[in-house]
Amino acid sequence: MESRWSDREAREYVDRLAPRWGEELALRVYTSRLIGRDPDLVMHGGGNTSLKGTVTTLVGDRVEALFVKGSGWDLDSIEPPGLPAVDLAHLRRLRALGELSDEEMVNQLRTHLFDAGAPNPSVETLLHAFLPHRFIDHTHADIALVLTNQPRAEAEEMVRESFGPKWAIVPYIMPGFALAKLAAEVYERDPSVEGLVLLNHGLFTFADDAPTAYERMIAGVDRAEKFVASRAKERRPIRHGVPTPELQQFARELEPARDEAMAALRQRAAACAGMESPAATVGGAFRISPRTIKQLAPALRAALAEPRGGDTSGDRLWGRVVLEHRVSPDIVDALDRPDAPSLATAGPLTPDHVIRTKGPALFLPDLPLDDECALRDRLAAEVARYRATYDAYVGANASRARTKITKLDPLPRVMLVPGVGIFTAGRSKKDARIAADIAEHTVRAKSLANDVGRYTALSDADLFDMEYWSLEQAKLGKAKEAPLAGQVAVVTGATGAIGFAICKKLIEAGAHVAVTDLARDRVDAAVVELDPKKSGVAAGVVMDVTDERAIADGFAEVCRLYGGVDVVVLNAGIAHVSSIESTDPAAFRRVVDVNLVGNFLVLREAAVLMKRQGTGGHVIVNSSKNVFAPGADFGAYSASKAGAHQLAKVAALELAPAGIRVNMVNADAVFGDGSRPSGLWQEVGPARARSRGLDPKDLQAFYRERNLLKATVTPEHVGNAVVFFASGQTPTTGATLPVDGGVADAFPR
Repeated sequence: MESRWSDREAREYVDRLAPRWGEELALRVYTSRLIGRDPDLVMHGGGNTSLKGTVTTLVGDRVEALFVKGSGWDLDSIEPPGLPAVDLAHLRRLRALGELSDEEMVNQLRTHLFDAGAPNPSVETLLHAFLPHRFIDHTHADIALVLTNQPRAEAEEMVRESFGPKWAIVPYIMPGFALAKLAAEVYERDPSVEGLVLLNHGLFTFADDAPTAYERMIAGVDRAEKFVASRAKERRPIRHGVPTPELQQFARELEPARDEAMAALRQRAAACAGMESPAATVGGAFRISPRTIKQLAPALRAALAEPRGGDTSGDRLWGRVVLEHRVSPDIVDALDRPDAPSLATAGPLTPDHVIRTKGPALFLPDLPLDDECALRDRLAAEVARYRATYDAYVGANASRARTKITKLDPLPRVMLVPGVGIFTAGRSKKDARIAADIAEHTVRAKSLANDVGRYTALSDADLFDMEYWSLEQAKLGKAKEAPLAGQVAVVTGATGAIGFAICKKLIEAGAHVAVTDLARDRVDAAVVELDPKKSGVAAGVVMDVTDERAIADGFAEVCRLYGGVDVVVLNAGIAHVSSIESTDPAAFRRVVDVNLVGNFLVLREAAVLMKRQGTGGHVIVNSSKNVFAPGADFGAYSASKAGAHQLAKVAALELAPAGIRVNMVNADAVFGDGSRPSGLWQEVGPARARSRGLDPKDLQAFYRERNLLKATVTPEHVGNAVVFFASGQTPTTGATLPVDGGVADAFPR
């Protein structure tokens, strides 16, 4: 590991932050970010840093303060407000206590902040306070977990040999008051040490200036990495004696040809079995075939969906998850190792990961990907087995809880599939991504731990203590879950005024949305606007609804991105204005191809996928007031919309046994606004105005005045109607919901 310190960059932080916050806090922010940038040190809120300084109170007193990372901040993006100041003298006095509950510890931290509006200080604040140094850095470095997840004696021996005499060892204890006292005692036995290795937890380094504390962390990790690399090389088995340097060079030269030959063999074997090759390298990136993902991901997602009873009509409701898939050559190699099954079921690298990944992963070898029914049954059985094991784990350890606990769901978060890669699950894409990041590091680190010794995780009891920690349990139930949480929606024609508003309303209701349309630039721009934080709630998929292959590829991409589909909104549409006798047949066919045939093709693909998932779903057709009240010179549009409307009713009949509801939204005169006008009305508005003898600028007012409510119908109104159907608030299918302000001629009948 190399240092990322830059004098120029450090000066930039000082220039930006020091005038308001002081030079030391500016450098504290800088080195915190250096640590946060390296996923081999910390990930997703892991690690913490601190600075001992002073605060000037309102009455002018200078008081010792500990500036420590606050809850909700990540080291890679931290700013001074993310390091709330706590009364240091009071924190140090707490060390004299014989015991301190977690709840009271949090209370003491909260009530001794200098700013009542600041975030809660880290649960490891007392450890920072009890050590004397001004700058303290804490990481969960992968390499430390490789070395400390070993049998106790071997772990301590490896740590001493790798980190050296300037590092002391702290046995594993849960974060909190007891760990803070123990770490301080270990340090005080030898104040010459420059760092602490907390077994199964991470590393602490300290100094009286920012660069030294940081460089000590990097130097220690670098020493450990070199030790592990050397030891792994020494332990790697060599068959048939030790090869000569010449033979080693010859073997290296043969590697490209060997890899090419093996890939060709796999390709031929797959072809003989009538299957696509499951894995390939495309554009330098290792990818699994879309067909494999399209077969596996929805089935896996279905196995992870939890039935949640039903409403008064007997409809079954489902708690769904979103998937993330990761694959690379080293992941495939790791999952192909003989020890992969035992490593998968072993505990995590550190109990800190358990709230993101659960304890063991679900290992899924030899899946019958070519047999849909067998695959579904196998996955259901494996998930059921995992649930039973988890329930037994909770039952065996429940007596350890010091407060009343709320049992967490028993579903796996990490699924390891040899030859295919890592799948992770979460109620949001963000949660699934975090679990996947940790899982990637875990797979590699566990393999490396076995290469240098014998991977040995902490006990189930230690894992339970962290998973059911009262400070974690206190977070449960505080946030009301959105109605479409865990659901995935596909919206066609999503970059127009109505399509974009539908996407926006679905996201606001908790769904993840595949934004599909014809033009890549418009799709990408819409995704940026819908998901500015890149959290994964929106993803762009270029798809032509008149092209069967494009639709199949588009749904395969959605399966890769999210694992499946629960809501499909058929919104893509075009129009043409002319009388019947003057309509060009080619123009008529073009409108029918998009508005009717396009709906049919997307609906057909969606039905197959939703049935494969087996958890129901929703299809919502953006129909039109013209279905019931067509207009002159609008024959192609009215006929195609009426056909799509009738097709949706037939789909409601056919798909109901699978729990899939199909409903229609009949909107009228949705013009959009200045920021995102309706492309359809921009195209046909002038002609529609002429057919009614109106000036084009008066057209929108005409439509508003003709409805009973004198309402301006907006794209957001259509989006609200879609969310109503998608959230299953009523047991409804085959229904038409007018969103037109009340047009009497268009009343459904």
